[in-house]
Order: sequence, then structure tokens, then C-alpha cells
Amino acid sequence: MAREGERGLKEAFGTTEQNAQALTLDDALGALSRLCFQRQEIGGQEVLQLARPDARQADIFAAWGITPPTTTRPAKANSVGRGVASPRQLIIQ
Repeated sequence: MAREGERGLKEAFGTTEQNAQALTLDDALGALSRLCFQRQEIGGQEVLQLARPDARQADIFAAWGITPPTTTRPAKANSVGRGVASPRQLIIQ
């Protein structure tokens, strides 16, 4: 996994020998480690929300061909009692 991650970064940003602004695998993992859940209270209910990736994080995901994680509201189920979620409940995909 590390080699594949390095390969994607080199293709997208070059190497540190070619470009002082290029990202190493350690740089990329450090930037992605800042992604975290934030607890919020909405309408008296506590929910978890994932912060949006910043520009650097989005570039790293793009270099690796990965769609960044998002938070979305779940669709309401048609049947009462079967998977019905509050419209304010956020789930992670």
C-alpha cells in the first residue's frame, strides 16, 4: 500500500528532488490525519459529522483516485419501523 501511495503522489506532484513542494507519503498521511469527526447538537440530538477535506487533502485523494468520504442524510424508509432515521441524523458513507 505504501508503494502504491508513493507512486500516486509522485505521478501527481513529482518528487522532492524535482519539486520542493512535492508531497511525500509521510506528508500525505499527516495531512489526512487531520480529517476527523466533529460532534454537533442539532435539534437536541447529537450527531457526528465529518469535516470537508481541505484543498491539500482533496488533491491527495485525487492523486490516489479515491473519492473523499462525505456525510449525507439518510433516505427515509417506506415502511414504518424499518430503518426509519430522523432527518437530522447524519451517517457516514
